[in-house]
Amino acid sequence: MAPMPYRELSPKQAQQELQRDPSLKLLDVRTPPENQDYRLPNSVLIPLQELPRRFRELDPSGNWLIYCEAGIRSQMACEFLASAGFPKLANLTGGIAHWIDDGLPHER
Repeated sequence: MAPMPYRELSPKQAQQELQRDPSLKLLDVRTPPENQDYRLPNSVLIPLQELPRRFRELDPSGNWLIYCEAGIRSQMACEFLASAGFPKLANLTGGIAHWIDDGLPHER
């Protein structure tokens, strides 16, 4: 079995990485209404269903942390972007729901 083409980060690991690496970019693959309710600061919103036609808007050489509500759509986005040639991807395990449960900062 081939290794996953992306990393899995817990909310706390992701928070540490965001603090350590200012070049880390955030991609929210939820829907616009979900993004309106709350989001991580400075994240780009491209809903998962739009990603196949909009992924060229993203920098393929960027270091991306991808999140959704619970971590399933972001996993699918990681797999898609990896197949499109994005080498530096991480999935937020458990999504923004676990991030908020851990008391980490977000915008409303």
